[in-house]
Amino acid sequence: MLDIGFSELILFAIILIIFIGPERLPTVIRTLGKYYVMLKNTIFELQGIVTEEFNINDLQKQLNEEIKKLRDTEIELREHIKEINSELSKLTQQKLKIDSYQNDFLVNTDNQKGIEKNES
Repeated sequence: MLDIGFSELILFAIILIIFIGPERLPTVIRTLGKYYVMLKNTIFELQGIVTEEFNINDLQKQLNEEIKKLRDTEIELREHIKEINSELSKLTQQKLKIDSYQNDFLVNTDNQKGIEKNES
């Protein structure tokens, strides 16, 4: 995290001894250590939050892609249903025509039988 070498640490210690004094140095070092640990924990938590946010964004993108696929599939299914309904309507009309022809045939056949009975 911090790129500090040994010589920089020695220089920092000498400056601390000069400005703070040897009596208060242990207290200041303990306090700095506590703040360092708090800073390190905060950075770790922030990294976790950022990572979680990126994961949430990735999941949201995947969810949106899946929703788009579902909508596309729904559109395709609706088109197929329209085609099936159209074919069903045509078949129903053809069946009605066939039934009409059958009824006409049966009526004509019954009429023919009736005429033949009357003639006999």
